[in-house]
Amino acid sequence: MPIARVARFGMLIIRMAGFDLKGQMQTSKYQVSEQKLPDGRRQEVLTNTYTSPIVAFHASTQCPPTDSQLDVDNLLYNQPAWQVSPGRSYKFRAPGIPDICPFKVDAVLFGDGSTEGSAEAVAGIFDHRKGLQEELSMLRPVVSQVLSGNSGDQMLRDYLAERQAVLAKQPHANLSEDHGRRAVLSTFRRQMKYESEPGASSNSETSSVETRLQDGLAFLDKWISQVESTATAGGPGH
Repeated sequence: MPIARVARFGMLIIRMAGFDLKGQMQTSKYQVSEQKLPDGRRQEVLTNTYTSPIVAFHASTQCPPTDSQLDVDNLLYNQPAWQVSPGRSYKFRAPGIPDICPFKVDAVLFGDGSTEGSAEAVAGIFDHRKGLQEELSMLRPVVSQVLSGNSGDQMLRDYLAERQAVLAKQPHANLSEDHGRRAVLSTFRRQMKYESEPGASSNSETSSVETRLQDGLAFLDKWISQVESTATAGGPGH
């Protein structure tokens, strides 16, 4: 999740209420401003003016020939502590996006289930959460089976690789759901340290592998619990 922090002396450019000249929506629940830094760079500032914390938002930029999308969500990548509390701000700038390409916040989801933004973008937030929940429900029994087998973790490595290959070659019609699915797979691979250790574990490492699998299962259970606790907190149109 891209998180940008800047010195407090950065100049803050406040946009007018309603729609600013760049088409940025301003609402009674959140405001978006632009912060220009001393070195000339800038970043977007999302301020929560509502009574419930922001738990997810979608932003986009159209800067031909490339359009970029940014999803920040406390369920994606299992970061339950992330939120923008009432009266607080979140500063962001996606890596590789030129300063001449401003981000537009298209949708915001609050902790009480209420939303602001375009219907399509709001639906996208709930769609990637749906894909995330479904992928977690598929992954957990695989990890449990591998752990009970006490024979290394090659089966789990193969499963993760195959799922990522399937999503790459045969994406679902709903790309937002796939985004949630890929977040589960990539996050769990990092949790298991498979990104830095691509090879299979040897028999001499069985005990350490078992510990890692136990930790991985606990990680999934905590993530699933968080997802389930927010499953009834509203949906598109709320």
